[in-house]
Amino acid sequence: MRGTLQICLKSDLCVGSGDRMDTVIDTEVCFDPNGLPYLPARRIKGILRENATDLLSAAFCDKYNQGDFECLFGEPGQAYSGALYCDNAYIEDHENYGDYVSQLESVFERHFHRSYLLRDMTSIRRQTAVGDDGVVRPQSLRSVRVINQYLASGEENVFFAAIELAPNVSESTKSLFEDAVAVMRHLGTNRTRGLGEVQVSCRWHSDETYSEKRNSDTALGNEYDSCEMRYILRLLAPLITGEMGGAASDIHDYIPGSMILGCFAGAWLRNHRDVGNHAHEDEQFRDLFLSQSVSFGNAQIVRDGIPYVRIPQNILRSKDKTSIYNGLTASDDPRPEMKYKHPKGYFAGGIIRSDSEIVLPQQKIYQHHSRPDNRAVGHATGKDGSKYFQYKALEKDQVFSGTIRGSRKELNRLQSLIDESGEIHIGRSKSAQYGRARITFEEITVRKAEHLTIKKGQNFAIYIDSDTIPRRSSGQPSSDPRVLLNELFPDQAKKLRIVSTWLSTRVCSGYKSHWRLPLPQYPAIEQSSVLLIQNLSDASISVAKEIVAGLRQSEGYGRISTRDPAEDIPEPDGLKERSNPSDKSKPVVTAERLEFIISKNRVLKNLFVDSVEAVAIEQAREAVAIDQARETKPTPDVSANTLSYIRTGIIRSRKAEDFGKWLSVKKNADSYQRIIHLLFEDARDAHNVSTILSFQQETIVKKSLPDPSLFQCLSDEDIFRVYRAATVARLTALRESIRMENNDKVRQTEVNG
Repeated sequence: MRGTLQICLKSDLCVGSGDRMDTVIDTEVCFDPNGLPYLPARRIKGILRENATDLLSAAFCDKYNQGDFECLFGEPGQAYSGALYCDNAYIEDHENYGDYVSQLESVFERHFHRSYLLRDMTSIRRQTAVGDDGVVRPQSLRSVRVINQYLASGEENVFFAAIELAPNVSESTKSLFEDAVAVMRHLGTNRTRGLGEVQVSCRWHSDETYSEKRNSDTALGNEYDSCEMRYILRLLAPLITGEMGGAASDIHDYIPGSMILGCFAGAWLRNHRDVGNHAHEDEQFRDLFLSQSVSFGNAQIVRDGIPYVRIPQNILRSKDKTSIYNGLTASDDPRPEMKYKHPKGYFAGGIIRSDSEIVLPQQKIYQHHSRPDNRAVGHATGKDGSKYFQYKALEKDQVFSGTIRGSRKELNRLQSLIDESGEIHIGRSKSAQYGRARITFEEITVRKAEHLTIKKGQNFAIYIDSDTIPRRSSGQPSSDPRVLLNELFPDQAKKLRIVSTWLSTRVCSGYKSHWRLPLPQYPAIEQSSVLLIQNLSDASISVAKEIVAGLRQSEGYGRISTRDPAEDIPEPDGLKERSNPSDKSKPVVTAERLEFIISKNRVLKNLFVDSVEAVAIEQAREAVAIDQARETKPTPDVSANTLSYIRTGIIRSRKAEDFGKWLSVKKNADSYQRIIHLLFEDARDAHNVSTILSFQQETIVKKSLPDPSLFQCLSDEDIFRVYRAATVARLTALRESIRMENNDKVRQTEVNG
């Protein structure tokens, strides 16, 4: 059951992000990379939880009970999360703002930047604390950024949050949620100081079916063929990929296969609620998730449609990033003066070449706090379970891709578990703010066994494509590379020699939510490790190009590939590092596209006019500078004081009619004719001011627009606003020029005198 929360601001609002901007802003709001502020889902869900607690404690309320509360929000230590999922609240059409902003940045270049969105939608409040003596306390000045109640257009700011209730929740549970929404009145900090008043409503979408998605691929081949299916995962929200070594600040920079397995297993359980706690007894569940016959591979970062892989450890890069060294093929050790080092954590697309671009998946730290049991205290105190904490997560809007291996029949069953929208929830804290993603599948392909022929004395390379947990013959896990070699080639291991290794090890762990216990810890050879092996036998041997070995293969562990070292010969140039992996080429901008943006989008309309105004001001100043640079300067027949007087008149005018009235009052003045000719250079009829003003407004504004056809999208107020800014800039430049000339004349007179 899916719906939308509509949150209308009734006052300015501050939902702190935990960050600060040096000494400028002490409390910063949450905003995305485009500068759009948003309301974090965990804050919204926390308020709803408080409201539900109040409703349960009300003596007159008996239509729901504690069981409904626990079903809705879950309880600490439970094996399963609550039935409610809540996403961040954004303004309408927020998902297209990245494209809109790129369009405007491409057109206006230095006159527009995406940070202007934050400037336009927020304000900065400053406050101090006053002591008992009525004097401001020292060092108590604080700056807080708030989200404005009103947009520049005068409309109230409205945010929308996607929500989802698990299917088949009871009516009393649903009623508890709806009532908690109805009594929601405040959000964020400083609620008792005039901030954070909101009006919230809930709208449910039409009933959706959660039936299995049909797939016609079963008719394309034998259902028992060994196949592979690539999945593409686009993050719609930040994703917490689990803690490595127990440190919350260190996460996986890829999506582990265990998370993908858990996502599909959870979908299966939702579609088969009747099995309860006996899913392991169901034959289909065992085949898909417990039998090791299906392997869920890790998802790696994707750039420009190309799946990237972690850079192998045999590739070293110089400190100055001008050259690379390949330990597999180099005959000499790297030159010590170059200070070569492996670019740990970076990913590259395909075989490493000199023109390869390497990237780091984007990550961000999010600040949170849990409040104490005493709800009168609105901040963490470090007591009663309250604390400040942080999550490190993969940023949203990134794309990851991996493969799932199994029979065609099993892969089709997995596809059928995902509903038509493709939306899934994975990772930690996935019931609010984190873990929402959209998954799509490529065509299922039959896996073909390919082999390398290794001649006598020839070398070949073993690449560890995912963390691998080798097993001794006794079944004991070990990270010894010799143990791995014995497992991969049990009949030939004695005639294979490890020439060189570039490897690292780590401890693999995990958590089983159903048991509420940690998984056993195993030593593993880390992905990106490389082994160079030599064939010492008297004959050629055949080696599979793709091998799976070790424990936990169904979770993506143990994927290994073999290659001829000669396939991976880098050129001497350094790898090219993308400073911002999400950067795209400049979009193709059309007048129709710009017209759509400024006519349909209430937020960007004002910023568009701001940018046109900036262009008009620059053009006005340049025109005055060009005139002043001529040998015969067109000196206006007015004084600097008169220019200041005209400038004040136009600044005080809110629209063209106001300025026309101000001019008409001056008709009897001696300087009127000179003023008219100064403002309107081509004016022949000084009495027909309104017509001339209208014509000049259109001329100046069209000249400042990226396309003259956009003139019709601007209101009369917008047009006069641009004209006024350009005229004020021109008059200011002329006034300063006249004052400088007068000062020069005075100095010259003093010299001559």
